[in-house]
Amino acid sequence: MSRRVFIVANVGLILLAAAGSLLAQPQQGNRYSVPFSDPSRPGTVRINLMHSSITVKSANGREVVVVSRAHDAPRRPAPADSSGLRRLNPPTGLNIQEENNVLTIHGTWPSGPADIEVEVPVKTNLMLHAMTGDVMVEGVDGEIEATTMTGSIALTNVSGSVVAHANNGRIAATVVRVTPDRPMAFTALNGNVDVTLPAAVKADLKLRSNLGDVFSDFDVQLKPGAPPPSGARGPSRGGYRFVADRSIYGSVNGGGPLFELRTINGNVYLRKAKGATP
Repeated sequence: MSRRVFIVANVGLILLAAAGSLLAQPQQGNRYSVPFSDPSRPGTVRINLMHSSITVKSANGREVVVVSRAHDAPRRPAPADSSGLRRLNPPTGLNIQEENNVLTIHGTWPSGPADIEVEVPVKTNLMLHAMTGDVMVEGVDGEIEATTMTGSIALTNVSGSVVAHANNGRIAATVVRVTPDRPMAFTALNGNVDVTLPAAVKADLKLRSNLGDVFSDFDVQLKPGAPPPSGARGPSRGGYRFVADRSIYGSVNGGGPLFELRTINGNVYLRKAKGATP
C-alpha cells in the first residue's frame, strides 16, 4: 500500500496526517524524523527553499531527520497610521511530504529565513534548490543535483553522480567514487569551480573559463579533432559568423562519460585525489 506523510509545522500549531498509519513524530520542537516508505532501497530527498541554506549529511540511521533553524529577521518600522494596532504575522513553518520513497521539503518563512539541516541514509538521491542560500552536502552516495541562485555549493566526500550549478557563488566538490558511465557537470556564472576526482577516474572532459584560467594536475590528453578555438558556423547574410570557443576538450585515463567544468567569471580547478578509487 502506498503510504504518505504530511507535516505542516507552524508557530503554535503542528499538524500530522498519514494514510494508513502515523509515520512521523516531531522531536524537540523543530526536529522531525520521517521514514521512507521502503527503507530497503535508496530514497530521494527534494528540497526547495527561497531564502535559506541547505545542509545535508549522511547518517547511519534509516530515517530522514529534518531540523529547521529560524533566523531573527529585523522588523520593518511600523507606519505612522498603524498607531494603536497590533502587527499580525503570517504563519511560519515547514512542509514535509513523503510518498513512494520521495521526501519533499518546502519552507515558508515570510517573516524571516530559516536554514534546513537534514540527515539522510548514506545511499540517498538528492535534488536541492536554494534561491538565496548555500547548499552543502557531506558523505552522501547517490544521484546529486544541487542549484543555488545566490550562494555557494560545497560537496564533501560524496559518491555517485553530480550535477551542480551556482549563479553567484563558487562550487567546491570532492567526489570519492563516481558512478560508471554517468556524465557530470559543475557550472557557475560568477565563481570558481574546484572539483577533486579519484586519480583513476575515466572521463572525457570539457573545461572552460571565459574570464579566468583552467588548472589541473591530471594528465589530460587533449583530444585531436576537438572544436578549434574559433571557426565558421555557417553563412550569415551572405558572409560567415565566427564564434570563439574557449573550451578545452580532453580525456583522462582513456576517457569515459563526459564531465563538464565551466564558469564565466572565475577559475576552473580539476584536482586529482590522493589514494582514491573511481
